[in-house]
Amino acid sequence: MSTDGEIISASLTTPERFGELYDRHARTVHRYTARRTSGQITADVMAETFLVAFEKRGSFDSAQTDARPWLLGIATLLLRKHARLEARAWKGLVAADAASILVTDPVADHGERLDAAAAIRRLAGAVRRRRLRFDGMHRRRPDGGTAMPQQVSPAAVALPDTVAVDLTPYVEALLQASAR
Repeated sequence: MSTDGEIISASLTTPERFGELYDRHARTVHRYTARRTSGQITADVMAETFLVAFEKRGSFDSAQTDARPWLLGIATLLLRKHARLEARAWKGLVAADAASILVTDPVADHGERLDAAAAIRRLAGAVRRRRLRFDGMHRRRPDGGTAMPQQVSPAAVALPDTVAVDLTPYVEALLQASAR
């Protein structure tokens, strides 16, 4: 049976021999990474460990008989790299969330409330003017005569291409609020 150093040295000329090292230590590297990570990350780190080991096999000291410390050292570095990348991703998510939180400016809020109060007053005035225009309207009867004058609520009048909805309670509430 060949030592790990001999297998790695032989894989420099015959790359297929590196498969023996994988067969020998894949389970150990997988268990090592599984204790430190979870799920797909374990498989990714294990696969990347053997990829890095294959690429760096020329730097392995062939006098060493066991490659486990070398492989676990590579796995440890990859786990640290993964942890740094994950931490950076989480920091980015937190920063994005922090940037999306609106910091309220009391002065700007006050200005917006003033704008809203002015808009309500303008709307209430427009409703009053509209109501005065409708106060004297007569409805036409089918025979051409006129019916008794009837107040038509401007809020119940349907505009073209809109749905007629009775907004009278809301208009009344706006009128009462603007009268204060």
